[in-house]
Amino acid sequence: MGIISPILRLSGKIANWWNFYSMYNLAQGYAADGMTAYVELQEAEFAAAH
Repeated sequence: MGIISPILRLSGKIANWWNFYSMYNLAQGYAADGMTAYVELQEAEFAAAH
């Protein structure tokens, strides 16, 4: 478990950073393009999941 714990903490920090980055991009896109930015974010997330 010695190496697993730091890896899990790092992966959590990366996930938090990615969530912040996604929300920042969504806010910028929503200000410029409205609801289209939300649809584009969802399409990118679905594409990344598959």
